[in-house]
Amino acid sequence: MQIFNLLAIAAFFAMIHCAPKNITSDQLSGHFQPPHGHIQPSNGVWYRNSSTDDTQGAKLTLDNVNVCGASSFENQASTGSPLAKGCLKLRRNLAGPGIWPVDVFSQHTLAKYGTCAFGVNANGGVDGKATVFKVGNEDIRDMIAHSIFIFRWEDAGLNKVGTRGFMPCQPDGLLIERVIYHA
Repeated sequence: MQIFNLLAIAAFFAMIHCAPKNITSDQLSGHFQPPHGHIQPSNGVWYRNSSTDDTQGAKLTLDNVNVCGASSFENQASTGSPLAKGCLKLRRNLAGPGIWPVDVFSQHTLAKYGTCAFGVNANGGVDGKATVFKVGNEDIRDMIAHSIFIFRWEDAGLNKVGTRGFMPCQPDGLLIERVIYHA
């Protein structure tokens, strides 16, 4: 009987040690608020541009900064959303320097891992004259972490996440749409 009790206690502590850990707000970098003067878009259908060419118009340069401002966040989670663990791996893969100059007027997938993709889109800004905007690796990492922290959703035992929002990016605070979606 004592051996059984010892085994039960050991198993209990092993389960506690191996249990998934919740992400806390202290573990996330940055504080997010919608940009001043902007509203979150209304709930709609899942957003994805399937005709996107993942390599056209986006080339990585090395810098380790946030080049975009605060983002709005809209929950887009559904049964077709990417797995949160894939998005966390994508976030880890983007550690370190990187800035993505991106052509406007079309949707671009900047990074993906497994089922998780991060894409951006802009229409040329208020005056329609911008031709390129920039997104930093840290911007992408922040969006992924905050999206999972706020909107992680369990579907059939799997944690999923899907969001979209708008954030001002260089040059001149060009308002871009950013999306986490199923690759």
